[in-house]
Amino acid sequence: MCGSTRALHALTHGRFGEAFTLNPLGAAVGLSAGLFVFYALLGRLTGKTAIPDITARPKFFRVLFVLVIVLIIFNWLYLVRAGR
Repeated sequence: MCGSTRALHALTHGRFGEAFTLNPLGAAVGLSAGLFVFYALLGRLTGKTAIPDITARPKFFRVLFVLVIVLIIFNWLYLVRAGR
């Protein structure tokens, strides 16, 4: 996924628009990962976690798998169209 490294670099420097222009999926994944780490640390510090157990939901994983594949395809099409 060309542009992911540059997108994450821009994201870590607060240039969100540039990050999403370089690679929308890479920037979204990076931002989501950062928010999750913050959420997990906050949960550890307060002793409260609200992460649901999703392991017993096979339908959820099928839907998530299809969604991820669709997002990867659209991201690839965007990068091809943008010439990156």
